Amino acid sequence: FQLTASGCLPCNCSAGGSSTLDCDSTGQCPCKANVVGRSCDACAVGTFNMKESNNAGCQSCFCYGHSDSCAVAPGYVVTQITSSFVDGFDGWTVVDANGIDVTATVASYRKGKQAVRVQVGDDEVFFQAPAKFLGDLRRAYGYALQIELSFAASVEEGRLIGDGDVVLRSGRDGSRIGAQYNQRPSRNVDAYEVVLGEGGQWTSATGDETPSVVAFLESVDALWIRASYPELGGRTVLLSSVDLRLSREGTSGSSADNVEACDCPP
Repeated sequence: FQLTASGCLPCNCSAGGSSTLDCDSTGQCPCKANVVGRSCDACAVGTFNMKESNNAGCQSCFCYGHSDSCAVAPGYVVTQITSSFVDGFDGWTVVDANGIDVTATVASYRKGKQAVRVQVGDDEVFFQAPAKFLGDLRRAYGYALQIELSFAASVEEGRLIGDGDVVLRSGRDGSRIGAQYNQRPSRNVDAYEVVLGEGGQWTSATGDETPSVVAFLESVDALWIRASYPELGGRTVLLSSVDLRLSREGTSGSSADNVEACDCPP
């Protein structure tokens, strides 16, 4: 910006806080929703932990509504929960849209592919996660649920109208929220992810106002991954890997940045 005899001045937009790296004629960078500053290099009041992968730039302080001042809590490292289906179903089952177990009629284990295979007609069914992926998932907030699945039949790119590709059910009241993958389901894609965070990706299954995702994660008693795409031509689906990162207390390993330390009022 601002052409001078020696050329234009650099914008110096923060990659984590700017929606693009191009500034206007005054040098102001285009800040993401939760970011402020000429270079978009500071979190707005009530937010913390700026990341390039966060569409809002910074994560909102939760603090149970008691404070709008927080920072990344020290003393946490990243760990991971994984299902790779090396020796069978690994506790996964298949349920219909009402949560009824239909594993025996639609699912089988494919040892050669190390995957769980579901084959259905026009029914809506879901892979249901075992207990190790459930409970209090607040320490997974901000991280992505990573899924590897493939289609054994031609799949037209598109979207289903329904709960979503991934569904969480609350252990408190049975309500559900759903999210769609970062990519549209396709035979040419085998790796998908859904971020457990705010930003509009998660919606209420009832059409009500989307709840706070971090509050919802406090008690999750079901995690479903869509296992049928009949409207898209995908009636045979293979699930080969599910990974969920979360934080735990410790000092050995990669530092976790998704746990907040709140400055509580007196």
